Amino acid sequence: MKKILLLVLLLSVGVPQQPKMNEIITETHHNGLKKVISVFKGNGIKERLVGKYGFYDDESKKFIELYRNNKKHGQFLYWYQNGQKRIEGTFKDGKLDGIWTHWYQNGQKNWEGIFKNGEDSEKWTYWYDDGREIVTVILEFISVEGGEFDMGSATGDGDENQKHRVRLSDFSISKTEVTFKQYDVFCDATGRQKPDDEGWGRGDRPVINVTWHDARDFCEWLSRQMISFPYNTDKVDEFMR
Repeated sequence: MKKILLLVLLLSVGVPQQPKMNEIITETHHNGLKKVISVFKGNGIKERLVGKYGFYDDESKKFIELYRNNKKHGQFLYWYQNGQKRIEGTFKDGKLDGIWTHWYQNGQKNWEGIFKNGEDSEKWTYWYDDGREIVTVILEFISVEGGEFDMGSATGDGDENQKHRVRLSDFSISKTEVTFKQYDVFCDATGRQKPDDEGWGRGDRPVINVTWHDARDFCEWLSRQMISFPYNTDKVDEFMR
């Protein structure tokens, strides 16, 4: 009798309804095939976005985004159209968090960095598409305010004659001298012959025997490296939809 009463009680109270999952095609390609499927979990006003799944126009997978409380949370994956993984990382409450990795289309790693609560650690590693690690040169710069000064001398050498007024705009300069170690990276990357250290040693010693043209080429190369390898979230945002 007790078992019958318990069964009746359960039927009268009802079994708790499990939150249902709803998949909705929210974007389509020009050919009519699905582009983005949004997945929602919950019932009625408690329904929440829990994921987005992207596809190329040939129906191959493009990306996966997971959500919690309508914010990106959990694993993020992005693929090339050939099926090769392109980028992988994690979000935490809408912010980049953990290790983020990007691959070339041939499967070799391109770059890898670490984020914590949306801030990057500036610890980035880069590779060429053949798997060789790219060694970057990081210099600390200070800003110098521009101004005017007199250049030349009427009493100096011939090439110093004709004293004249010169104006410089604001510029930045390295806080310390460029070292052999830093300059050698430039030489290795460009195939340039390394300067002679005259027996003083290389490593962290200031580089010597560098011509004006060499110094100019080094600065131009360094500028390109700074543009190519930004240490911020733009490197990841580039691959977001």
